[in-house]
Amino acid sequence: MEKQNAPLIELAEEETDPSCGYFYDKRPIEALLQYGII
Repeated sequence: MEKQNAPLIELAEEETDPSCGYFYDKRPIEALLQYGII
């Protein structure tokens, strides 16, 4: 069970963590708008 849960948690953290760059790479425009950069 632990081996199956670990990858899911890691993927979830990567998708929701802006610092990893995944969020910006996927939707840069929406990210900029959300954070008020533009």
